Amino acid sequence: MIWNSMHLLQEARTIDDRINPLIKTNNQIKFEEHTDYIAIIGGGPFGFYALESLLSLSKEAIGNRKFHIHWYNKNKNFGAGQQYNPTTPNYLLVHECIADLSAWKTDRDTISSESLTLLEWIRENRTIEQEPLKSDHCSRELFGLYLMDCVLKTIAGIGDQIELSLIQEEICDLEIQGKTAYLYNEDKKLIFPYQSTLISIGHSNKNNLLKFIKDSDQSLDRFIESVHSLEHLDRIPANSEVVIKGSGINFMDTILHLTEGRGGVFYKNDQEFQYIPTGLEPKIYPFSRTNLPTLPRNTYWSDHKYELLYMTDAWVEELKAKKGNIDFTTDILPLYKKEIQHAFYSMLDHLKTVSHEEVLHFIAIQDERTRFSINALLDPVTYSNVAKDVNYNEFIADLTTFCLIAMQPGELNSTMGAATGAMREGFLQICKLYEFGGFTPYAQKHVDDYWLNYIFQISLGPAREISEKFFCLLKQGYISFLFSETPEIEIQEQGFLLKSKKDQHFFSYLIDSTKPKENLKCENNRLFTNLYKKRIFTVFKNGEYDDGKINLETNGKVKGKHSDYPLYLYGPATEGPVLYNSDLNRNRYDFGQTWAEESIILMNKLSLSDFT
Repeated sequence: MIWNSMHLLQEARTIDDRINPLIKTNNQIKFEEHTDYIAIIGGGPFGFYALESLLSLSKEAIGNRKFHIHWYNKNKNFGAGQQYNPTTPNYLLVHECIADLSAWKTDRDTISSESLTLLEWIRENRTIEQEPLKSDHCSRELFGLYLMDCVLKTIAGIGDQIELSLIQEEICDLEIQGKTAYLYNEDKKLIFPYQSTLISIGHSNKNNLLKFIKDSDQSLDRFIESVHSLEHLDRIPANSEVVIKGSGINFMDTILHLTEGRGGVFYKNDQEFQYIPTGLEPKIYPFSRTNLPTLPRNTYWSDHKYELLYMTDAWVEELKAKKGNIDFTTDILPLYKKEIQHAFYSMLDHLKTVSHEEVLHFIAIQDERTRFSINALLDPVTYSNVAKDVNYNEFIADLTTFCLIAMQPGELNSTMGAATGAMREGFLQICKLYEFGGFTPYAQKHVDDYWLNYIFQISLGPAREISEKFFCLLKQGYISFLFSETPEIEIQEQGFLLKSKKDQHFFSYLIDSTKPKENLKCENNRLFTNLYKKRIFTVFKNGEYDDGKINLETNGKVKGKHSDYPLYLYGPATEGPVLYNSDLNRNRYDFGQTWAEESIILMNKLSLSDFT
């Protein structure tokens, strides 16, 4: 079941209408003497998580002094952010199933007495009799409404000593003076002195492809970056031949916007999607580093997922003793390969009930040429012995069919599902070893440049329904894989000529659906650019390896020119010192919690100073 806002009560569907009257501008807020100010910059889920931590911890921990929280966002989607905007089309999904999704911490009290998980909230607000199941998925717009409802419930629990203002304002700069920070909008310096600040917005880098096209001074109007706004795709005419760089989750969003977003309809016939076109669709040609589609994400949750056999917590703790000297290729990869291979073979019918040693023996006696290994996932073309003269698009269609069928039973019942589940769970263990320079500089660069792309493509792809729609469009000819190797791009006056050793083709439009790598040294949002220029932000370095990420303490506090001031970072922009901090799990690198704890300590000190 895919839940969206049409399955909700009217009251739940219009939650954003109840938040809008609470939103102010800076001009509507008066400065108050003898009041301490705290700022949160960024109104998405991570900004809300930090706010909730601060308010929940403050219930019993603050002194007698009043303090005011200013929560800034450049639009009105407080809690939801741009990604989960309630106006987002309902064919764009949250890729995790609803089982474990919750805006609330489970290991402490919360400020709200109504701290429902997403599943509980759907059950309470649904209009249909069908019960939500852990394995169900939901649209992003529904999840955004849930987050906004959590914001309202949080506001309802605020006590008299705290005042919260939701301020629609884009913050472009920050200045630190001793123990106080001042913020700037586009026009001026704001008057409020902030004793503590958290930033939860992400980078907004531009991809290198855009710079390449800008430098050519041609075809800029025929180049589109879909990762920042799908609406830019609307200028592409019907029946145009469009080439898309990237095959990941943003690619899936892009193809749905160019088809379903133009009025096309998907329906299921005998459990398989069919597509009814409107005639407004372009013809889509993807290419990427691997020129392979992203696999569907397994449906899993905390007590229904692959359990690691070799890459255990004990193994992680033992390897952490080598912090700074962990080599991915020698210390991790052999066991990673073993974990994935064992997961695959342990799901064969005759091996499901035997010992681990018997599974390993069975693997050892297999012909090395046909034995399943991680290489089958990384390079299925070579593993499948594909002939050089094969129609590559037909091969991709066959590969997609095989993967969808093989992964259908899930990671607790299928070979492919177990292998990709082991890759995902093993990756989460790798993140613990990677954090804050745990790897050697070379190993970190190797993981960043090579392995991350494969791990996300294979084990952290889109919800299965999205992959099934992709296959439908591929089968019906709206998507074609023309290139089996990464082509070169030649910019021409009316479009782009893409050339590989085997093929070349002219395209009217080029779309970049890849997510830019965060880098302080590249074109960025104004706030990050200004903080880097002032050295409030500095670059995280692991030895000689420097890829432009923001330097942090292990608690999320920014390391820079003013390290004494409590400036914290939370969410996707923390990646570099840590890995994979863009998912919705509140227990992974919860720097909003550590910021809230330091802020509460600071507020108490200020309160005590009133009596001395």
